[in-house]
Amino acid sequence: MLKSDKGCKGGIGRSLSWRDALVLISLLILVLLFFWKIAFTNLILTGLDVFTYFYPYRAYAAEALRQGHLPLWNPYLFLGVPFLANIQTAVFYPLNWLLVWLSPPKMVAWSILIHVFLAGLFAYLYARSSLGLGSFGAFVAASVFAFSGFIGAQVEHINQLNASIWLPLLLLLMDKAVENRRLPHLLLASLIVALQLLAGHIQSSYICLCALGVYTLLPALRRKGEFRQRVLTYLSAMALGSALAAVQLLPSWELSRLSIRSGGLPYREAVSFSLKPSLLPFSLLPTFGQREVFSEYVAYIGFTGLGLALIGAFREHRRRDILIVLAALGLFLAFGGYNPFYFLLYKLVPGFAMFRAPARWLYLYTLGMAMLAGLGADPLLRKMPFLRIALALLVVGELFAASRSLAYNRPTAPEAFSSLRTAPTHLLALEQGKCPPSRFLSISKMSYDPGDLDQMHQIFDSQLPPKAVYDLVVAAKRKEILAPNLPLLYKIPSVDGYDGGILPLKRYVTMGQLLFDEEGKACGRTPLLDGRLYECLEEVPEGRILSLLNVKYVITDKVYDVWIDDIYYDLSHEAVLGKGTSQEMTLTDLPDFAITSIGLVSHLEGAEGFGQGELVAQVVVFDAKGSARTAFLRAGLETAEGEYELAKGIRHKKVRVARHWRDNPYGNDYIARIKWGEALTPKVISIRYLAPMGRLHLRGLTLIDERTGTFWPLVISTKGHFKLVHSGDVKIYENLDVLPRAFVVHRAYVLKDELATMAAIEGNAFAPDEVAILAEGQPMDISAGGSDEVKIISYEPERAVIEVKLADEGYLILTDTYYPGWRALVDGQGKPIVRADLLFRAVHLPSGRHRIEFIYDPLSFKVGAFISSITLLGMAVSLARWLRRR
Repeated sequence: MLKSDKGCKGGIGRSLSWRDALVLISLLILVLLFFWKIAFTNLILTGLDVFTYFYPYRAYAAEALRQGHLPLWNPYLFLGVPFLANIQTAVFYPLNWLLVWLSPPKMVAWSILIHVFLAGLFAYLYARSSLGLGSFGAFVAASVFAFSGFIGAQVEHINQLNASIWLPLLLLLMDKAVENRRLPHLLLASLIVALQLLAGHIQSSYICLCALGVYTLLPALRRKGEFRQRVLTYLSAMALGSALAAVQLLPSWELSRLSIRSGGLPYREAVSFSLKPSLLPFSLLPTFGQREVFSEYVAYIGFTGLGLALIGAFREHRRRDILIVLAALGLFLAFGGYNPFYFLLYKLVPGFAMFRAPARWLYLYTLGMAMLAGLGADPLLRKMPFLRIALALLVVGELFAASRSLAYNRPTAPEAFSSLRTAPTHLLALEQGKCPPSRFLSISKMSYDPGDLDQMHQIFDSQLPPKAVYDLVVAAKRKEILAPNLPLLYKIPSVDGYDGGILPLKRYVTMGQLLFDEEGKACGRTPLLDGRLYECLEEVPEGRILSLLNVKYVITDKVYDVWIDDIYYDLSHEAVLGKGTSQEMTLTDLPDFAITSIGLVSHLEGAEGFGQGELVAQVVVFDAKGSARTAFLRAGLETAEGEYELAKGIRHKKVRVARHWRDNPYGNDYIARIKWGEALTPKVISIRYLAPMGRLHLRGLTLIDERTGTFWPLVISTKGHFKLVHSGDVKIYENLDVLPRAFVVHRAYVLKDELATMAAIEGNAFAPDEVAILAEGQPMDISAGGSDEVKIISYEPERAVIEVKLADEGYLILTDTYYPGWRALVDGQGKPIVRADLLFRAVHLPSGRHRIEFIYDPLSFKVGAFISSITLLGMAVSLARWLRRR
């Protein structure tokens, strides 16, 4: 029933006035107006997080839910990790279930529209009921909040948006629960707490629930009786809400204990993305596109909204002070590392050490100021009703103009998501029908240009703004290198991943360090804190480690390869000869390609004392007839010291530079060409180091036929055996020594210390296909007398079936992540899984034929589901009894 608007003393459950209904319809229209590009067109968002994180996760979860099962495990990222237990996947968030039939970009787009509208709706209800504002004053508060810079800048962090918007409704329900002491309000508040937790951004939930505690308890500190009752109400809502969400929280808690964040973040990491004081004007005031501000720092409410909030701050109102406290608290904490008190909070207050990006506390500033703006507007609109339309248009118009520079207003073509690039297509073709597909590792950066760049500009320049075309190109590059969570879209297993929450696992991070050399561990951020190996790795890792991780393919780009005299040199790998390494390298499996010369890119290390023309290495080329031709590399003629300008007392000349090292302007690789008198077709090339000291670094070797101007670059490496299998915008190399996903070893020993295990794996003596390092279990040292057979019969995310035949007892190694909840059945009987080689699963088997099943059946999920079900049932029974008494 519609009633006239004479102020508001009611709240949840009262009938809406016709003005309330009109306001809510207006808010819905405004949401569609602000977000029309993603609401009414086929354009999509392609920001880093939404494109590489949320699209893959939402697609994976939606596919599982459509098929009628829960996605408990993710075998495609981080060598296998829990999926549902990662709270950011938001599998149990009910509003996500409504959208599972849409494509991932549209899932996210409509989730944005729904939640921005809910933000306005909840803010309006709070302003009308708890603040007692008139419909137009509440409309101002709701508009300033829903269309603020903070909400608009964070919409691509969809789980953060989904969790944050519930706070105004929680404040309203807590007011009702405290003032009316009615059970339904407490139960509904508990339900909203659960929804907020299930929305999938634990930091936003932490911020909101801290704010709810301050809002509930601070006003009653001087009233002892009321304070006790408020504490009880608050804790009851928290406890019931957490119990309702236990189906998610318990698996997430289990995961967090094994996570990189289990002991909290280092302080430097915890205060990353703190609001810099010098950015305050550009953060709190709209820039209208005149200056780009990083999304985490955007928190404007408009000049008009700010003015109204200042008026509201001086208005007498019983909730004015707590709103000022919330706004001030949000701004105070947003400074993070620039706030001298933040370190004390980091050390003393539980939770502060778990999260980074203190700027996200600006959410409380936004909410508090938006409600103060409503307080400031309300008396003006009551006294001067003719101002209503003008003020509403001024507030909304300014926010609309300011929002034009936000990321959601530059969506790009749907091809950014839907088109398939050549590298993933090639990997899918190479592994088609394999069970399971082998893993890959991408170490390509984003600094290359796609080969079809001109075509993309020709097609889209006339259809899209320049920034949208740029985003389309960036999306194409991300898909080409499959970074970092995009492999999940195509179900191509990757070693890498990206999370930024409670993943990756701590042991994954430890294992991942094996992929780095000492220089590669400094990549501008804490390596592996949230994954993204591709951003840190500079060189192809050692083949032995890649093989253990079941990495069959490595993706690199061509940015640091070189063209010299119209000849191409592949510099993605390196062969090192000399002191402390191999003295000789032999290249076989050469192409049937006639040559007249060989091009070599190299440099010397520790060769300052080499005289001019001193012999460094011998190059011997054998043809099909066994005839050999020999040439030499000499210091100062074909190669030279790499850091030539830094060397002291150097005795040879600098030669022609092929390229400067990527991270060292003083380092050089040099080019040399060895020519033969007549053409030959090489079958074997041998390169032997001759000098008594120093090292030769061979970066590239290309076969050249000068008669035709043709060439054939070779892959050279002393860290493994690799073969180029695709060359397009990026290159794909096959690791020829890769181990299968599952194999058997007959030697094993126990090392409980993880650092000792790491050192053992890193040592050159460790052969992963022959020996396993166990965290516990039965040591073994058997010289197997026959061959073993291992066949993976089926491989699904939560279940793998393997059949083996062993000549002698041994350990079956499955190089998937060891994690609680996995159990093994051997011939139908339970068998313990032990952790092997730091991260993987192993099962001890006697000789003979066996069928092994690995099943993921986590107890944490079952216990959590039981607690949630019992809590929901108890709340329903309590509500029914209350209604019967009423």
